[in-house]
Amino acid sequence: MRAATCFAFVAVVVSATACGAERTSPGAGQTSTSTDAASSWGVSISEPPRSRSQPELVRQLRVFGEKRTASDTFVSMVPPADGSDTAEGAELTRESRLLIGTFGADRIQMFGVPTANGWVCPQFVYSDGEEGDGGPCFSALRDGVSFSIEGDDGLYRVYGVAADDVRGVTVVTGTRRFAADMGRNGFVFETRPATVCPTEIKQLVVTTEDGRNSTIDLAEVSSLSAASESELGCRE
Repeated sequence: MRAATCFAFVAVVVSATACGAERTSPGAGQTSTSTDAASSWGVSISEPPRSRSQPELVRQLRVFGEKRTASDTFVSMVPPADGSDTAEGAELTRESRLLIGTFGADRIQMFGVPTANGWVCPQFVYSDGEEGDGGPCFSALRDGVSFSIEGDDGLYRVYGVAADDVRGVTVVTGTRRFAADMGRNGFVFETRPATVCPTEIKQLVVTTEDGRNSTIDLAEVSSLSAASESELGCRE
């Protein structure tokens, strides 16, 4: 997951996209997975449709209303695309916000970059300034979060954005629970496939500030459980 990666999503329901083409988000009930020659893979989780009465996602997250500081600056190595022919629209890097200061052994930062159409695109930067791989942009929240799962055969992440009142996200397997790192409207859980195989993950539990819990069953929003364990790096 070190170098910037363009995932060619091979969709279960939607069509595949080529590197540099539109990064589509599956609609409700749709899921896509991807792999490449370097064993990188990604799973796009279906998002509920946003009703006309709901504000754009970027307007639902407090961090984007806060005064921007130097630490919020995200500088991309990738030339900005026009974005006029995509659902999310062009990425507005000048409006980026730092969502998570540092996480993991490599002390990675996670930024959120809003788009012209109000979506939010997570971006990762290593401590030496190198840009990491980025996945799909988010347009709506499900039970207070919008998230993706991506990685390679050595390391993967469950990450996303969270509503203002979310204080914790827990990754649940059949027998274990792992607390995600929380930031400013963002969260991330990073581990090795050999330690926790992605197919073991059954649920995400979202906890709000008032102590309420919402459970998201991955079997209902993705086809991750049907993926090959060897392809994900869980075993030879």
